[in-house]
This record gives sequence, structure tokens and C-alpha cells, in this order.
Amino acid sequence: KRLKREAAAKQRNKDLKREIRAALKADF
Repeated sequence: KRLKREAAAKQRNKDLKREIRAALKADF
């Protein structure tokens, strides 16, 4: 259970970083 939650959190983090990077690129 805990491993699954950590993996999901890591995936969410990856998606968040990708979204932030895309937003930054759009701003420039």
C-alpha cells in the first residue's frame, strides 16, 4: 500500500513539474 502511494506521489510530482515547465515556456 505505502509503495503504491509513494509511486503515485512521484508520478504526480513529475506531472506537476512538466506542467510548470510548460507554463513557464508559455510565459516567455
